[in-house]
Amino acid sequence: MNEIYSSPYDLVADALKVPRGSIKDADSMGQHPFWDSMRHLQIIVALEKSYQIQIPDSDIMKYDNMQAIVELFELKSGKRIQKSKGFKEWFKQSLVGKIFYK
Repeated sequence: MNEIYSSPYDLVADALKVPRGSIKDADSMGQHPFWDSMRHLQIIVALEKSYQIQIPDSDIMKYDNMQAIVELFELKSGKRIQKSKGFKEWFKQSLVGKIFYK
């Protein structure tokens, strides 16, 4: 694999031209405000270049959500991705959250 991106979240964020933190596990085309059909094609091109694969036209819609993209990344890279935590879980681990959630 020609690893251009160290994370599928980085790949999608770059294709959508948004900050990495705005990409969540449940995001998909049409659900994320910047993930439309044109940006979806940019994600597909980035997947093909990054993983040196050819995604058939019939499979393009298979990768219209983060879960499928993460699974493809894990398959091609051999790496497991830790699912991003929700805000509450993240906050509990923060310095301020540790004070409130003793």
